[in-house]
Amino acid sequence: MPFCNCNASSLVLQRVTRSPEMATDADSRHLNRVVVTANLECYLPSAIELAIAIARSNNSGLHGLFIEDLDLLRVAGLPFSSEISLASGQVRILDSQQVTLGFNARSRHFRRSLLRQAEKSSLPWSYSKARGGKLSKALEESINAEFLVIGQSRGALNAAGTTRPGRILLIDNHSQRLFQALDVVLDNFIGLPFELLFVPRSSGISANTTELLSAKLSSHPQGRLVELNPESLPEVIRTPGAPISSVIVSRHQPELMREVLQHLSCPMIVVS
Repeated sequence: MPFCNCNASSLVLQRVTRSPEMATDADSRHLNRVVVTANLECYLPSAIELAIAIARSNNSGLHGLFIEDLDLLRVAGLPFSSEISLASGQVRILDSQQVTLGFNARSRHFRRSLLRQAEKSSLPWSYSKARGGKLSKALEESINAEFLVIGQSRGALNAAGTTRPGRILLIDNHSQRLFQALDVVLDNFIGLPFELLFVPRSSGISANTTELLSAKLSSHPQGRLVELNPESLPEVIRTPGAPISSVIVSRHQPELMREVLQHLSCPMIVVS
């Protein structure tokens, strides 16, 4: 995919659709809804499944947001723009019409997947499209949400369809919602070995946090708590090794989120 260092301004929200039977419930739960995002490149199933699990655990509505990447659209409008397929290695010419068609096709697929899984779980749901930066627009449109799940280019799923053993990255900001999200993620690791990589705030880890995390891992005998120095986090994110299956982080750490999105391919849970 071509690289663009554009500082693109976000455009207005384009469309919102709702399940007719569930519109009232979705509206009434607007302030505590769970938002899951998708874009042209992201892997959908693991992000949707994770968002639904979080919504169910919090008795919340679910909102799907498809983001049309404005940087990609602008690059496609430049002369001689091209992309290299990761699968085939073939080079193909990019143009705005082709990218727009891709947006529309991917958006329809995302909405169908959201509809099917939300209604299967009896969750109130809604859906919208927006154009802008993939992270900035996700944060802007989810400003009233408690949880934001950002899909990535590849999902951390194995052939059986469950989260494979690996590492969970939890970056602390003393928000109770971090631990609510962690409870949902840990449900995918029952009976599996994993590491919980905990990054405390620079001011240091509190005894209460240690006790809370230890209590959560007591029902996961194959889980191991690893405390990381905040200064070592960039190295951990960039170093190949055991896969990081999920990242849980506060929305008040946007630079850290950009770092995670650049180097990791797992779903990211952003809490308010």
